[in-house]
Amino acid sequence: MDSPSKEFLPGSRLRNLSQRALLLLVSLSLVGSISCAGRADLAPSLVQPASCPIDPEKRLVFTVSNLGEKLARATSTTVQYDDLPLIHLATRPIAKNQSQTLSFRLPDHCLQSTCRFEIQVDFKEEVVESDEGNNQVRGKCVLADCSQPLQ
Repeated sequence: MDSPSKEFLPGSRLRNLSQRALLLLVSLSLVGSISCAGRADLAPSLVQPASCPIDPEKRLVFTVSNLGEKLARATSTTVQYDDLPLIHLATRPIAKNQSQTLSFRLPDHCLQSTCRFEIQVDFKEEVVESDEGNNQVRGKCVLADCSQPLQ
């Protein structure tokens, strides 16, 4: 009668399973410790005065900055005014520690009353970022406060 091979012995099978489980745990712990450093980080900010960041052509003006360590690829930025449909604007690639100024025309109703808005960069989450929590900024424009538009 042939003797069973070592890999089919109960102790051997248990040892193989233990080794596989240990490798899986080590792999999972390595994946969990991967840092987000070295990524792009897009963040919008309002051009001053923040109470009404418009230019002489009555466009909402804001800046998108890359606070991260890598180039941020081209993406989409949106502006939501009150209950109006989203406005999309293509955003060019932004190098690390650089920014670009963007603008959207104010809707007609904003020219006569208070207008609230929300800006969101990387709307479609196309850029892998070190901080996804700083992609939005909210504001309002009361044109009565805008006797001196931006130059």
